[in-house]
Amino acid sequence: MTKGDWSHPTRDLMVDDFIELFTGYQGDFGIADMSSAQLDTEKNKLKPNYEWAGRPITQGDYKDHIQGKISIGIQPCRLDKTTTFGCIDIDPKNYSKFKIENYLALFQQYKLPLIPLLSKSGGLHCYLFLKEPIPAIDLISALKSFLLPLGLDPTTEVFPKQKELKEDDKGDIKPGNFINLPYYNKKDRIAVKPNGEVIDFDTFIKVVNLNAQTAEQLKEFGTTLISNELKNQAAEFDEA
Repeated sequence: MTKGDWSHPTRDLMVDDFIELFTGYQGDFGIADMSSAQLDTEKNKLKPNYEWAGRPITQGDYKDHIQGKISIGIQPCRLDKTTTFGCIDIDPKNYSKFKIENYLALFQQYKLPLIPLLSKSGGLHCYLFLKEPIPAIDLISALKSFLLPLGLDPTTEVFPKQKELKEDDKGDIKPGNFINLPYYNKKDRIAVKPNGEVIDFDTFIKVVNLNAQTAEQLKEFGTTLISNELKNQAAEFDEA
């Protein structure tokens, strides 16, 4: 079977689902060279060498990622300015003091439709998946509305970073920023349950499909969340 050929009857349907979940800009993809990773002593964080592949992504590249042959990243924003997934990157100042359980508790408290995954450095990548493409700018706005109840700084990174992809002076697409994909080698950067237990690859795919939001659900959830936060703040002012 040639790379990118998925007509084979023994193909892995879970891998197919993974590719569909993380389909973004197809004209290029990111690579994280873990072999040259260096330790950021200030944050106690491993930093690999990041680069763009300089070619369109294939289904074989996704498969190589899952098999641990290459670590890839995707720009969630598509050429039509839409996306089907996004992420909040919780990147603590000091990873040695980072308490994941604190955020898992907040996800439960506010019933956030986020799926927490351990990042390569020990932080959290909190993903949100959609049942259909929505404007990237709408998903960015929704993710930023989650920062307040999570107690995160407004400058916390969210992906997609770009609401649209633009061209350079030569007319080539500028791909912007990519997010490293989870389940590298099926065992690194994996999702966790509210109690901190890890979730295997196949279960992760099922969890995502159960938690994926429609555009209307996301809009309604964001409105309710902001309204509740404003009420909570008003009560605190009254008490003061």
